[in-house]
Amino acid sequence: MLRIITASLIALALAGCAGTPGPVEKPKAISVAKAGKTATIYLTRANARVYSASAANVLLDGRQIGTITNGQCVRLTIPAGNHNLQLTTGFLSNLGGALGNALASSLKAYNVKARAGQRLHYGAKPVYNGPNTGWLFSVSQQASGRPC
Repeated sequence: MLRIITASLIALALAGCAGTPGPVEKPKAISVAKAGKTATIYLTRANARVYSASAANVLLDGRQIGTITNGQCVRLTIPAGNHNLQLTTGFLSNLGGALGNALASSLKAYNVKARAGQRLHYGAKPVYNGPNTGWLFSVSQQASGRPC
């Protein structure tokens, strides 16, 4: 009888992890551009098990501009021009601002070429980069379509 109760509780707990998707939310907006010529980036983080419980830091040109959670989409308003876009784990930010950003600069950055008024779509997902660096976020441009 105890085994049946234990198995039932485990099954119930695991079913709670699966969950149902929540309502579709508007993308979180992050603006780092002043008035003038700007571009918009829609960045979607893949819904993955790796780092699923922690937010990733969004860096533009080596400076943290916000965070993105598992499965979330953010809208970034940036100045037109060439920029480097990166995502890092919370581990780097816990080391301190300057040190964390310095270490993050060694991670692969995606070069964004944004023209004024342009809308760009990017996706980010964790990928295994080998035993020395472990898991990192890979950023890639996606075909334009509906935002988030």
